[in-house]
Amino acid sequence: LAAKAGSASHAGYHRENNEDCVHVDDDYPFALVLDGMGGQAAGEHASRRGADAVRDTLRRGLDAGRGPRPLIAEALQSGYDAVRRLGRSDPAFRGCGTTVVLALVHGGRAHVSWLGDSPA
Repeated sequence: LAAKAGSASHAGYHRENNEDCVHVDDDYPFALVLDGMGGQAAGEHASRRGADAVRDTLRRGLDAGRGPRPLIAEALQSGYDAVRRLGRSDPAFRGCGTTVVLALVHGGRAHVSWLGDSPA
């Protein structure tokens, strides 16, 4: 089974910077879209930091043969924790956050999850 994926993002009409982070994994069957919030650079950093944490947790779990439901929960928690640490690390990032949309193909099924106001 093979799939092709692509992505596009736009900063919108009210911001100069784009706080979106899209990750389509080349080696694992998942994709992520995160929309940062917090203004200035905080949203950009939050979405990137969250994506990195979710991606790394998913990769480790898939390599270990973990099932999708507990793995998705762990990955989203990992992303949340990473963004919270970021918000505490620097006053410029205080209050930052991000939404997450995750699609994982496992066992012939697509598992779709999201946190925040960016539903899949």
